[in-house]
This record gives sequence, structure tokens and C-alpha cells, in this order.
Amino acid sequence: MARLDVYPAPEGGYWLDCQSDQFGALNSRFIAPLVEESERPAGDARLTPIFEIDGTTYTMQTHLSGAVAARLLREPVANLVEHEYAIGAALDLLLGRY
Repeated sequence: MARLDVYPAPEGGYWLDCQSDQFGALNSRFIAPLVEESERPAGDARLTPIFEIDGTTYTMQTHLSGAVAARLLREPVANLVEHEYAIGAALDLLLGRY
């Protein structure tokens, strides 16, 4: 498991692993859901950055971030490390570190 890996979510869309690799031994991971761009909520676009995965545009649902059991994250389908700044900025905005 690596930070910013993307995993299929059981309910559709994807989960973005946002947890530091420093805490890889924990049995949970901090994720943000990724849903199709058509589901992007109105508001500050910095909170919901967009990414392309396999030709489809997805938006990060930062406001719905939370922990899931690490065992639910099987095989990553992508890694979004090239978007690290936008992802970090969205999390910082949500958590008040802007």
C-alpha cells in the first residue's frame, strides 16, 4: 500500500489512500472517495480536485474522507502522486490549515 494509490471502492468509484506511508503497519487507512465528475458538489473547487483515471474524470470528495479497514484495499489501479499538491491542499483546506 502506498500513499496516493487509488483502489476500487465496493460501492463504485474509487478510494484514494491519503495516509502517510509512515503508518503502514496500522490496520486502517485514511481515504478520500473519488466519484465521477458529474457528482462534484457546488462550492470551493479547491476542496474537490479532479483527476483522470482510465479516461474518465473523477473528483475527490474531500469532505467525505475517513478511515477504512486496510484489508478492503486490494490492488491499486492508479497512483496520483503527480497531483500531490492539489490533494494536500484539499485536505489542508478541510482541516483548517490554509
